[in-house]
Amino acid sequence: GEVPLVPVSATKRVGLEELLDSIALQAEMLELRAAPDGPAEGTVLESVMGKGLGILSTVLVQRGALRQGDHVVAGQSWGKVRLLLDEEGAQLSEAGPAVPVRVSGMREMPRAGDELLVVPSEARAKEVVEFRLLRAEAQALAAAAPRRGRKGGGAKLLPALLKAESFGSLEAAREGLSHFPSTRVELKLVREGVGP
Repeated sequence: GEVPLVPVSATKRVGLEELLDSIALQAEMLELRAAPDGPAEGTVLESVMGKGLGILSTVLVQRGALRQGDHVVAGQSWGKVRLLLDEEGAQLSEAGPAVPVRVSGMREMPRAGDELLVVPSEARAKEVVEFRLLRAEAQALAAAAPRRGRKGGGAKLLPALLKAESFGSLEAAREGLSHFPSTRVELKLVREGVGP
């Protein structure tokens, strides 16, 4: 067939080398190449607060080159790349395609899965994030509108703030609170965030 099959078990460490060889062979045969020049595009894999470094986002660069000093936007966050670190903690000046790096310099903590883009200036980065925030707020209001009538006229609105240590904990808490069973009180999350 056209689809290679490689039996793999990560727990038993069986077939990992064969899998890597198969991927490399397929990439060579299909002539798959990422463009190493131009502004970087990538995906945020995770974000954490690093001691003395601020927000550290692990990013997988997919296209272009990410350089120290670039202005970037990731989801609803923006910043200027102050520091690029490889997986061993060594400082880099540039990261090309298929290179995972830790990026320091974001203003807010981006979510895992957010797309990271290099923009020409800080003003453009702020503009993109402001647009995304307004769009997210409009979507939240539109999603909340059908819920208002569901609880009935006697339900009182309870505004709440939600803060967690990581996005995973935040999503779990939000999901748990969304099933808040009450006809007398309707819970409305005013603001949510991640941090210490």
